[in-house]
Amino acid sequence: MKVLIAANGNTLNDLIARRFESATWFLIADTHNLHVTCVENLGPRSRQEIVARAVNEGVDTIITSGLGLQSYNLAATFRMKIAIAPEMAAREVIQRIRGGKLPIFESGIIGEIVHEQILNRMHQRMHFREKETRGAIRRTLGTRS
Repeated sequence: MKVLIAANGNTLNDLIARRFESATWFLIADTHNLHVTCVENLGPRSRQEIVARAVNEGVDTIITSGLGLQSYNLAATFRMKIAIAPEMAAREVIQRIRGGKLPIFESGIIGEIVHEQILNRMHQRMHFREKETRGAIRRTLGTRS
């Protein structure tokens, strides 16, 4: 099995990046023979090229600690699976995959979670803005009375 690991460095000893978007390196790793190809993350366009390259090399799973909506959409476009592996070294992730101890999800399931989190954040912002507006109205009315 080949995986694309979002990492903080270019070795299997480096930690998984906190977010797919903030990875400094991407490791295309074969979980059977531990062959690794390292590709530096140079920005959004680079990530798209890296994911496309990984798919062409037989990768079907992204490993990260978290990902945003754009990255999720990129993964979904290529019908990639996603595994969330916070605070682990890349080598540990591969060992867990080999042992069947790292859950790997279809991108659709992760998408539902990402969208739910975005909706929750939007709701919280709207609620905060509503409170701000009410407070401003009260202050305005209070100063006029």
